[in-house]
Amino acid sequence: MSDVVLDDDRNWVRVEGNVLQSQTSDFMLDSPARRGQQGGRWRRALVHDGGDGLTVNFNGDYPGGVTVVDARVNLHVEESVGGEAQLPKNGQPGDLRLVVTTQALNGQPIGSEATLWVCVPSVGPAVLGATWRQVGLGPEVHGTV
Repeated sequence: MSDVVLDDDRNWVRVEGNVLQSQTSDFMLDSPARRGQQGGRWRRALVHDGGDGLTVNFNGDYPGGVTVVDARVNLHVEESVGGEAQLPKNGQPGDLRLVVTTQALNGQPIGSEATLWVCVPSVGPAVLGATWRQVGLGPEVHGTV
């Protein structure tokens, strides 16, 4: 069973059901009373972007940024076979990449290493592409719970 409930006492709209499906590209969440002086016309909270991805705070529409409380983040793992980590030229400062490089001998995997990279502001010309720095990781520890 589903329903849309209008609560005039609190000026709320409540949608009840198991799934709320929207066949739109943008979900905008805007409170004019909470807007600052910065920012543009739109407040696109969630966007089904052109790369078939989900973008939060599209185009930086919320000048105050995004705060996620009590987050668990699962980074996309970039696979690399042998050699050095392959990092994108079009990274933005603040981007994180987890790269797992597999070493092979005679076509058979013999080991792998995970490295974490952060894109940092470039000092040199931008034509060289994004600048990445490796984040030092501590020793390997196995989960116990």
